[in-house]
Amino acid sequence: MDFIPKDDELESSLGKMRKNNLFAIGFSLLFGIIFGLASAFYLINTQNISTAFQFQGWQSWSAETGSSLNPYSWAALGMRGEIPFDTSTNIEFRASVDRDGNPLKAQCSYQITGEIPQSRLWTLVSVETNQANQLDYSNQTYISSRQIQFSADNSILLAVQKDLSAGNWLEIKAADEFTLILRLYSTWLASGISIKSQTMPVIEKVGHCS
Repeated sequence: MDFIPKDDELESSLGKMRKNNLFAIGFSLLFGIIFGLASAFYLINTQNISTAFQFQGWQSWSAETGSSLNPYSWAALGMRGEIPFDTSTNIEFRASVDRDGNPLKAQCSYQITGEIPQSRLWTLVSVETNQANQLDYSNQTYISSRQIQFSADNSILLAVQKDLSAGNWLEIKAADEFTLILRLYSTWLASGISIKSQTMPVIEKVGHCS
């Protein structure tokens, strides 16, 4: 004779099965969330963006990739507090070191020589390194292609220092280490064409630091 469970025993067994199923589903969801967040965090922190292009002290996120940064790269930049200026027609380069790899310091004098990649307009601004990620540079000292005197071969010779200098001069207002931010507007480089075959202006320390 088969044993027929009572209604209360059957309901109790079904209740236990529901609890076990809910626990299993909840555990699976929790594991999936934790694993997803961990993998996304790993991918974000392993994005090698800032060295997409690096040449004689200058670096750019998308000189090699144009504006095609993937979502993980955008997230990585956001976590670092860095907002890319680059668009389909503009591109930004930054330099916090000179051609020898030494940090740019306000106590020193520098000379920038060479050609700047072709663009409709470019600006060069000097900011304190710890303020380099701000969006508004309107209150910072800068020089543009509309102000500078070019040599016959279209190259530049620019003094970067605290003290007034004859000719092309960019004033340093930083207290210690500073960063140079070069922005090119309406340039073909932003289309993703490789810049490795191009030249960038050289940043060289001159004289002794005060």
